Amino acid sequence: MKRIAIAAVVAALAAGVFLVERLTRKPATIPTPSDGALVLSEPDYILLEAEGAALTPLFRAADDAEASVGKAIEIPAKHGDAPVHEHLPGADKSEATLSFSVPEAGDYFIWFRFWACCACGDSFAFRIDEGQPAEISSSNHRLWHWVSWRFQDPERMGQLRPIRLAAGAHRLRLSFREDGFRLDQILLTREPEDAFTPARIMKPRPAAPAAPKI
Repeated sequence: MKRIAIAAVVAALAAGVFLVERLTRKPATIPTPSDGALVLSEPDYILLEAEGAALTPLFRAADDAEASVGKAIEIPAKHGDAPVHEHLPGADKSEATLSFSVPEAGDYFIWFRFWACCACGDSFAFRIDEGQPAEISSSNHRLWHWVSWRFQDPERMGQLRPIRLAAGAHRLRLSFREDGFRLDQILLTREPEDAFTPARIMKPRPAAPAAPKI
């Protein structure tokens, strides 16, 4: 009889502990939506503002209400907004140069927030450090959108093309291919396209918290 009573007391105590634990346990953190998609964490990226570049003519700064801070860089079309225009003389010698640093070595994907006047001004070139120039083009005209460097061979057509970078400082150079385009932001990330695709004006990543002093 005593054994039954003791067992009953133990069971009651265990139930009470379980109930208290359930009542005091913190609820799990629920991810919040971003642009309509449920995300587990904010991807890591390096964000550059094009208007911070060192410019040589005919690159110039441009006011644009739809750019990230109201400004972009451009090589203007010779005939303004006309659908057909001649290329500006000397634009092939124009460059916009930005410096950046990556925290660790690896493969990075590069994205550009881009605006093109028309089919005669929808491409440009870039290179990092002393690498070969690479071409970026888009068939979307007269709207801001993100474009990226992609493979063009039949086996990998359209897939993001990685850039192998060493940890540390690098230099990005943007150059003319056709006049009549604008650039707003440049983003480098190690996230593949199925995990992260920029689709809006991006905000700078917050700085990592300082290590506590010992």
